[in-house]
Amino acid sequence: MWDLISFTNDSEILDGCEGRKSYRKYVRRESLFLLRTILTGFPVIVFSVGRPLPAAVKVAWKLRLFEICKIIAVDGAAIALASSNIVPDVVVSDLDADINDLIHVGKQGSIIVLRRKMEGTEKVLRFFKKCIGPIVFYDSVAKYDANSDLDAAVYLACKFHCRKVVLLGFDVSGNVSIYYKHGLRHTGSRLADQKRFTETLRRISWILEKFDMEAYGVLEENLSLKGVSLVSYLDLPNIL
Repeated sequence: MWDLISFTNDSEILDGCEGRKSYRKYVRRESLFLLRTILTGFPVIVFSVGRPLPAAVKVAWKLRLFEICKIIAVDGAAIALASSNIVPDVVVSDLDADINDLIHVGKQGSIIVLRRKMEGTEKVLRFFKKCIGPIVFYDSVAKYDANSDLDAAVYLACKFHCRKVVLLGFDVSGNVSIYYKHGLRHTGSRLADQKRFTETLRRISWILEKFDMEAYGVLEENLSLKGVSLVSYLDLPNIL
């Protein structure tokens, strides 16, 4: 398993990849260090694929939030952002979203962190100039392993010492947007594996507490999560 804490040099990055012999040519040696440079000391917005995502993207564009913070997008959230001409700095994905749309995002310059090896992995890696993975998230010191792309994204932000985290596009009831998974036609569909989603939320709270991270959600999304303070969309420029 990949121990994020022990990452200190290029060889460890390459050794952290599943099937590294097959994917070695696609792993960009500088990507992890670029990731550290991008996230450390900056406020970060993590975009999820919940039902409020389309509204959150519109707000991000209107308030120009991408100009004052770094953005981590979870899988299909990257596609929603790209459709509004917002390029996420980092995409955390297990390739649930439309592969061709992810390739389009990759061509815009985002770093992609592949959480596991899936069908289409090699095709996607060809088009991301900056990539890490496929990897298994495991932190032997914090005793943490990722349950989903969502908690993995929050973990990355905290692990690389971002200044604060804002969670957007979240729906704690488990209702998702059309960007949740390729082929989903209706916003408002409910997750089939609600138990797993509940565990993801628990892990996010645990991560925020473990790293003593300042975290915010928005009142309009009614995000009720331990360790997360609620503000209005309009407060975000001042918060960030």
